[in-house]
Order: sequence, then structure tokens, then C-alpha cells
Amino acid sequence: MASFYRDGSRWLIRLGEDDRSRVADRVLSLDASGARGSILMHPGRASDHAACYPLEYPLEDLLFRHLMAEHDAVLVHACGVAWHGAGYLFVGSSGAGKSTTARLWRSAGATILNDDRTVLEASPDGLRIHPTPWFGECPEVGGEAAPLRAVYLLRQGDDVSFEGLRPATAAALVFAKSFPPLWDPERMEKTLATLGRVCQRVPCGWLTVPRDARAVEWVQAQG
Repeated sequence: MASFYRDGSRWLIRLGEDDRSRVADRVLSLDASGARGSILMHPGRASDHAACYPLEYPLEDLLFRHLMAEHDAVLVHACGVAWHGAGYLFVGSSGAGKSTTARLWRSAGATILNDDRTVLEASPDGLRIHPTPWFGECPEVGGEAAPLRAVYLLRQGDDVSFEGLRPATAAALVFAKSFPPLWDPERMEKTLATLGRVCQRVPCGWLTVPRDARAVEWVQAQG
């Protein structure tokens, strides 16, 4: 169980509390920027202190989300692909076809940044997608950030088709498949603004993908 508290200008993230005990396993205290903080660990909650990883899940994930908002970025439930100097983001829930998409693009010679969780950034320097270590079914992920060319929301079907979306609609749908800092209204506002900028500047829409390489070929043909 995780809980979040605002203490003046600082954020406190407490993990391990339950209805029986108000003693947390770990408490992360962050300054207003989210860049500096400290972790307090309960000494009686681990048998091997030397093997303890202070940022063990879910703290690592929560901290990452918190920091991303300060860098005009958001973690998205998506497959990120880099191909010929361009980045493509394929957004979807579990079972939508992200891992299948990753395998098909890998077979076509693309670099798979991640098949499950990809960072989407809209900084003043441009739109980019970044790899993360949290892969799904395809562990061979990595590479470098790639300039974003398009955002596709995946749905399965027998034939390839594309349905473009208005920027506001696309931003709302991508937000529904993202991992924002829900506990912080200010960072939530920044996250929404980030997604709004992205969806105004690149093509976004529903991409129907069969289980073969036709969708890969269709995207490649768009240039």
C-alpha cells in the first residue's frame, strides 16, 4: 500500500502501511522539485539489510512518474520503436498487440525501445520517445531516444486501417493509457499539457493491426 502526503513544500511517499499498522516500510521525502530527497527504511521489516534495495517496486515506479512531469515527459503504456531515425509510439492496454508489434518491427530491422512502457517527452528541443527498463514480453529492448513521428493507438483486426483523431481526443486517449503522478495536481496539469503539445504536433489515431507485418509496412510507407 502506498500513500502520499504534502508537508509544506515537500512530498512524502509512504509504503507498507495497512489497516493494522501505521508504521511504513519505507518513507520517501522529496523537495518541491522532486530532484532531491531521502529515504527512511524501517529496520525491522527486512531480514537481510545488505540485500535491501531502497527503491524496490513500487517506489522506483512512483518516483519516476513524479520526476517525469518536471521534464515535460510522461510514462506511457506503449511500444516504442525507432526506425530510420524516426520514433513511433504504439499505445495500448495489455492484449492490444504491443508485444506482437515489437516482434514484427524487430524482424523488420527496427530498434525496440520498449514493448510495454515508453517515455514520451515534449521538451523545448522537440518531441522524443525514450527507452525504459520495464519491458513486457520482449526483454531485448533499449537503444537511444528517437524523434517522434507519429502516435498510434492499437486495436486488433483482420485488415490494416487508420482513423485519425483530433488532438484533444488523442491526448485524452493517450492519457488514459499513461502513468501520471495522480497525487500531485500541479504535476498532473503539466502532464496534460505535455500530451496536448504532442498530439497537436504529430499525427495521432487508431491503427488497426492484423497479426502479420502489413501494419509495419503501412507505417513505413507513410514516411
